[in-house]
Amino acid sequence: MQKYKANFKQALLSELFPGIIHISPNQRKVTATSNSPFTPYTLLAIVTLAQQFFPPGVLQALSGDDALGPWLTAHPLVEKISFTGSTFTGKKVMQSTAGTMKRITLELGGNDPAIVFDDVDIEGTAQKICMCVKRIYVHSSVYTVFRDAIARAVNKFSVGNGLDPGVTHGPVQNALQYSNVREFLIDAEKEGQHVVVGGEIPPELGSAQNYFINPTIIDELHDEARLVVEEPFGPVLPLLSFDTEEDLIPRVNATRTGLAASVWTTDLIRGRRVAENLEVGTVWINRHLGLKPGIPFAGWKESGFGCEFGKDGLQEWCRAKVIFLQKSK
Repeated sequence: MQKYKANFKQALLSELFPGIIHISPNQRKVTATSNSPFTPYTLLAIVTLAQQFFPPGVLQALSGDDALGPWLTAHPLVEKISFTGSTFTGKKVMQSTAGTMKRITLELGGNDPAIVFDDVDIEGTAQKICMCVKRIYVHSSVYTVFRDAIARAVNKFSVGNGLDPGVTHGPVQNALQYSNVREFLIDAEKEGQHVVVGGEIPPELGSAQNYFINPTIIDELHDEARLVVEEPFGPVLPLLSFDTEEDLIPRVNATRTGLAASVWTTDLIRGRRVAENLEVGTVWINRHLGLKPGIPFAGWKESGFGCEFGKDGLQEWCRAKVIFLQKSK
């Protein structure tokens, strides 16, 4: 008897995300992409450019209101869903796909931590680390020095119209998210947390129609503070201290999400030891946010499941079939 395994590509797939596109020409799939109703034009432009490299109908872009996503996730002809977004919405996607037992890939919120040990170049690390992380844990022996250094780095940012020269940060993307970020700042004020830098609305930019918030660093937080436990999806960053690795690891892991993290130290043995104990899918040592198309990217816990990029990511878009063949005698 002979047996073999074949990976069969799925017919109609849908990707739902705010601005990420995965194209795998060798998979021969038909992909319908759908993005946030707040930002339709960027994806439409990208798909228009990409369509020239594919046969007609293979890559499509759909835009619509909040009803479009549920329609796609529940549609019986869509066989696979890949969603990038918040954990809250990811759970809604799971519920919607359950009716037709679709296979799904979820890349969800991460609340990504950065861990700074006492042997790093404080000034250089502060300048590299103040973007793209969600919470920073700093060794207590260098905490004050690091806090002052990151405050200086943040003070160099310029908030305003993203088309203006020199501007580094534009507005929060929409009114709902702006309101959510403002709630984090209000809660921090009520709890008496210390605003190191930022926290206010730029007076020359603030109005009912503009959603600008100065990049903000807050310290003197406890581990149960909302800003530590939840991800604000806005320019607000909590700063915390730690004394030992034994103290650090359970505190960093005490969240419902686990997408990525970074460890900053000149002791690479220690960096790897800490990285292996973090409950996240990706850890960078002495850098933050570096993805490559050939390396898998996946979240742990409520940061989703499934995988993107690399061979493992491509396998997410296939279905296995094993065929047994009995030769006649």
